[in-house]
Amino acid sequence: MVKASLLTFLFLFQLISLSASAQELCRDVFTDSAKGFPSEGTAPSDLQNAIHQTHERARRVEFDPDQLVQEYPNIKDTYLDALAMTPGYSTEKPYLSLVIPAYKEAHRLPESLVKIQRFFDKFPFPVEVLVMVEKSPDFTYEVSSSLVAGDPRIKVIDNVVKNGKGYAVRSGMKRSQGEITLFMDADLSTPLPEIFNFLQRFQREPQLQVLIGDRKTQADNSDQKRSLFRQALSKGFSYMVQKFSVEGIPDTQCGFKAFRKKANAEIFKHQSLNTFAFDVEVLVLAKELGYQIGSQPVKWIDDKRSTVHPLWDPLKMARDIVQIKHLVKKNLREAQKP
Repeated sequence: MVKASLLTFLFLFQLISLSASAQELCRDVFTDSAKGFPSEGTAPSDLQNAIHQTHERARRVEFDPDQLVQEYPNIKDTYLDALAMTPGYSTEKPYLSLVIPAYKEAHRLPESLVKIQRFFDKFPFPVEVLVMVEKSPDFTYEVSSSLVAGDPRIKVIDNVVKNGKGYAVRSGMKRSQGEITLFMDADLSTPLPEIFNFLQRFQREPQLQVLIGDRKTQADNSDQKRSLFRQALSKGFSYMVQKFSVEGIPDTQCGFKAFRKKANAEIFKHQSLNTFAFDVEVLVLAKELGYQIGSQPVKWIDDKRSTVHPLWDPLKMARDIVQIKHLVKKNLREAQKP
């Protein structure tokens, strides 16, 4: 009875929070296809125009890696510490894999790919970047793959279907070759220099198997404060996670998580959720499998353009959260059967 009452309260809390800001959010959700990009079924010439526009915009991207030295005074030290772990590694045998899920990102993703290219031109590193594109109506795959064609570090992969962020991330994690695999958001909400901070942490703590970003500790240093909608959603979701799934982790939903090779392989072998709640499932699996989890404060930039549906996705997440522990135990039991 208490559990049912609590769930009712939480669902109402979600709906009230969503209603208060849904109009604001819906102006930004799913708008990329309206920004000069074609939708499915358009003529080939329209796609070619979109590809041309993407290349033109890429040339105008304002991103100077040299300025990062001023913004991140320790970046040279963290870079050198990370580089010290990579003798014998190369683009063909990467030490680091970056997995980027993408859906309807024809506008944001190309800009991010340009920044990634410039970043690793400035700080050469044995890295592979796997961009896992869910089937999108704005030709995210076509415009992005054309932009980085010829760069052996970056592979834009057409996932063919649209199954959800959890599916896209899982697909990339299973394909990755790196000793460390890190998944991150397509909008680079967590700035690229944080990658080297993570790698330095792994170097200093060999027992650490999973490392996740913590936006809350660095909240006052974020470049943009989150909207009231996202704050309310985050608080309601965090309460449910702590109550029903995994305690003691301050920020389960930060889209910046890294795994050593063995942990990556075992966790994503059993991971199954395709919804936005997959992050929580990953952490519950890590705990059940006995892997040590650490958190690392990260700088974070809020991009109001979102692919979260303002009503259905939070409700799906709430449903999944109360079932995750049972789901994980069931999947692990099934895996042990002969």
